[in-house]
Amino acid sequence: MISPTRVLYEEALGPGREKKSLELEVAPEAWREFREAIEKAHVFSWEGKYIDDKICDGTQWSFRVKYKDKELDIYGSNKIPNKTQFKKFLDAISALAHKKPFQ
Repeated sequence: MISPTRVLYEEALGPGREKKSLELEVAPEAWREFREAIEKAHVFSWEGKYIDDKICDGTQWSFRVKYKDKELDIYGSNKIPNKTQFKKFLDAISALAHKKPFQ
């Protein structure tokens, strides 16, 4: 999050590839819905890092958000938390980002 009403989405598909950034305006109601969705997905109970050291190349992801009462800074490399929770989390991000698909 870069302001109370904006979200920054960044995507890099590998070494030497251009990093894509997209800044989106987010309505207050959408933030409330997003917060409810990540609460239901138990995102605030996730660990800070999810790393599979056995894979040398793969998918890395990160998520940072700060609220008045809670904040998260989570990183993953070739590993995710609970698969069902993570899918709900991705769906919540897609909804927040105006239906932009996250995979």
